[in-house]
Formats: sequence, structure tokens, C-alpha cells
Amino acid sequence: MVQDAFDRLQRGTRALTGEGEAERLTVQCNMAFSIFWLAPRLPGLLKRFPWLSINVVPEIWINQAEPLAPVLIRYGRKIEQGLEARLLSRGSFYPVCAPELAGAADWRRDRLFDCSGVFCCWENWLADQGEQLPPGQNINLASTYSITLSAALHGAGLAMGHDVLVSDLLQSGQLVRPFAPEVRMQEAYYLIQPARHSQTRASQAFVSWIEEEFGL
Repeated sequence: MVQDAFDRLQRGTRALTGEGEAERLTVQCNMAFSIFWLAPRLPGLLKRFPWLSINVVPEIWINQAEPLAPVLIRYGRKIEQGLEARLLSRGSFYPVCAPELAGAADWRRDRLFDCSGVFCCWENWLADQGEQLPPGQNINLASTYSITLSAALHGAGLAMGHDVLVSDLLQSGQLVRPFAPEVRMQEAYYLIQPARHSQTRASQAFVSWIEEEFGL
């Protein structure tokens, strides 16, 4: 009983004094990157740094009023002024779908899914091929790739994907590419460490790990 009381007191003291903060890290990144790239790689990260405690804060659209985390992964065509960013990846985009749809896939008649507000879209992919959507063919939109790619995974239709988000899904066979053409992305993923946050053991470990993952 006495030991239990001391243990509880010690835990409460650590919570109040912030002991162990150097080993904790908040990472802010968009929802799709969190789900399709980061989460599958967390076992490797935590095996390498077993002392690390990570808090992943996903975002759909950036809210400038929110406080910036010590480490951010941003996706876009440009980064807001005042932030120093390091390019992580700029790949290609292309249609993807569930394997059972690939053989008869036809963008002219199949249900299409896309993420709104991005260059990596059906219209730009088709324009690169000298094509355009036929009359009456609509695109289902969502504000995050998490929804559009999940729809494709469940066989709802064809979605537009890009290298960082779908590489694991393609490798595992959960998604396939029904058409060969791909288009160079305008958007990219950037690694940002806001200057107002001092580097810690946790942030240094995460940054070194993610740079290795992207071959930087």
C-alpha cells in the first residue's frame, strides 16, 4: 500500500514537472499521410527508438490559428511564408482501384473518386492524355485521400492516388493501377521544424528516421 502511494505520487510529479518531455513528440501531418504512410511504419520507428512516445495529430486543411507542432509534414504546392521546409518527396499520380475492378476498368463509365483542392486530380490526369470526361460522368469528391482511397480499397470505383500514399497498398496487392500513364505531381511533401520549437531528443530521432525513410 505504501509503495503504491509512492508510485502514484511519483507519476503525478512527473506529470506536473514535465519529466520525460524530451522523449515525447507531437507530429502534425495530414490525415492520409498519417494513415497510409506513417502508421504502417510506426512499428519500425518505435523498435528503433523504444523510449519514444509519439502523438500524431492529423489535419485535413491547415488551420493557421492552431499552434504548430515541433515537427510537421505538410503537403501542398507551396509552404506558407515564415516556415523553413525540406522537400521529402515529389512523385507521380495515377488512377488506382481494387484488383477485382482492374480488368474491366473504364474511367468513362466507372465511378470516380477524387480529393478536392489538389492538382493531382482526374481532370489533370486526363488532360495529360489528351482526354476529358464524357458528358454525364461525375466525380465523387472528398476533402481527404483517406476517404477516396478507402472507397477504392472497398471496390467502390477508381480513385486518383500518388506514390507516397499508395506505394504500400500497391506492393501488398490491395490496390492496383488499371492504366499505365502517370503524371508528375505539382504538390509535394515537406518536413518542417518551426523555429520557435527547440529540438529535443525525440524530435531529432524522428527527423533522422524520416529522412532515412525518404532517402535524404
